[in-house]
Amino acid sequence: MAGRSIFSPFSDVLALAMQPVTLICLALMIGAQLIGNAAIAAVSGPFPLGGHGMVPIVHMAVTALKYGVFVGVFFILSRKLGGLKGQAGQPDLIVWLGLMVLYLAVTRLASMIPALLPDIGQMGPRRLPATLSAISFAVRLLFYPIMIFIAAAVHHRGLIKFSAPLQFLTSRGWNWLLCYVLFGLVFAAALFIMPLGMGTASGVPPRGGLFVIALVGMCGQLLGILFAVAAYRAMRAAKA
Repeated sequence: MAGRSIFSPFSDVLALAMQPVTLICLALMIGAQLIGNAAIAAVSGPFPLGGHGMVPIVHMAVTALKYGVFVGVFFILSRKLGGLKGQAGQPDLIVWLGLMVLYLAVTRLASMIPALLPDIGQMGPRRLPATLSAISFAVRLLFYPIMIFIAAAVHHRGLIKFSAPLQFLTSRGWNWLLCYVLFGLVFAAALFIMPLGMGTASGVPPRGGLFVIALVGMCGQLLGILFAVAAYRAMRAAKA
């Protein structure tokens, strides 16, 4: 780690982001978003295809599709970019699936927190998005060491201990934690500011604006995965 800039993790993440496999994964995420948008549009309006009973089913299916693609992208990038070509060992599929289910459960529970706040009805158009962004940022930050371990488990089973990522981030790899915090703050601010800047008289961004916001969200998810994969690579290099 000696001789490297404090902000060198951003360079490492950017280098992985430029890999062809990363661009393919981004295309898969965009494709899932477009398919989801088309499915939701088909059941929108006063006379949805299949009746009103199809609306919650379609929304659940779209959510499952997007999360399934996210899980698949995480697996692919961890396998392909977790080390040099030929270094990937046998993946720990049980750990991978278990922790990805945990990640889904944690993010879902976190999304319910605002509804439990006593003054949720009094939150204005600025405070509510700010609260959601803050909760999302806190969840991503707390889950970052686990994301690194997920990348490690997918790339090579049993190569590192469960506690190793946290030890790395709080010692030799502290700059990775710093850069991830900065990334998380910028990402949360973008998701908070963009809907306000695209607001219309109805308070709802235009359809194109909604897709742009979704695209920023997908890029943020992808970069979050790359931060985990790149940190895993750096952790292995630090131990060498």
